[in-house]
Amino acid sequence: MKLSIWAMGFGFLLGTVSGVLGARGSWGQRLVSRIYVETIRNIPSLVLLIIFYYFVSSRFLDALSLDQSLREAPVWIQQVCGFFLTGPDRINAFMSAGVALGLYEGAYISEIIRGGINSISEGQWEAGRSIGLSGKDIFLRVVFPQTIRKTAFPLAGQLISAIKDSSIVSVISIQELTFQGMELMNVTFLTFEIWITVAVLYFMLTFPLSRLVALLEKNTR
Repeated sequence: MKLSIWAMGFGFLLGTVSGVLGARGSWGQRLVSRIYVETIRNIPSLVLLIIFYYFVSSRFLDALSLDQSLREAPVWIQQVCGFFLTGPDRINAFMSAGVALGLYEGAYISEIIRGGINSISEGQWEAGRSIGLSGKDIFLRVVFPQTIRKTAFPLAGQLISAIKDSSIVSVISIQELTFQGMELMNVTFLTFEIWITVAVLYFMLTFPLSRLVALLEKNTR
C-alpha cells in the first residue's frame, strides 16, 4: 500500500503536468507530452521496472549512497523513514520501484487529465476572457477545478490499478504481497493454496475501493 500510494502521488504530479502540456501547451510541449505517453504506454510495466532498476535508478541511488546515509542517520529518522517508506536495507529498491511505477501510472493519468481539460467547452475560456481574467487565471480558477471534478473517478480507478501493478516489484526483491507469496510457496510447496490466498488478499484490498468509487460516482450524478 505504501508503494502504491507513493507511486500514485508521483504519477499524479507527473501525469498532471504532462496532461496540461498535452492539452494547452505549445507545439513543442505537446510533442514532449506525446512522446512520454506513447513511449511509456507501449512498454510493458515489468520491462520498464527492470530497465529503470538495473540501468538507471540502481546505479544513480548507489552513487548517492542513500542507503548508507540512512544507516548513519539518527534512530528517529530511520523510524520515520521505515514508517512512511522502508528500512535502509531496501530503500534503493523501494525508491526505484516507486519512481518506475509512478512513470508508468503517470502516462495513463496524463491521458485522463488531458481528456478532462479538452472536455471543458471553449465557452468557459471565452467567459473568463470576457470578465478580464488572464489565460493563467482562467485555467487555474475555472478550467482546472472542473477538470479535477470530471476526472476524479477515473483517477481513483487508476489508484486501484496501481495497487495491482505493485505486484511486479517482486522481481526486484521488494517484500510486498506477491514476493511474500513466492517465499511461502518455496518453503511450504503449497502452490495452489498460497496463490489463492494472495489473490483473495488483493481482492480484499481493491474491491472495497472499486465499490466506494462506484457508489460515489452514482451519488454525484
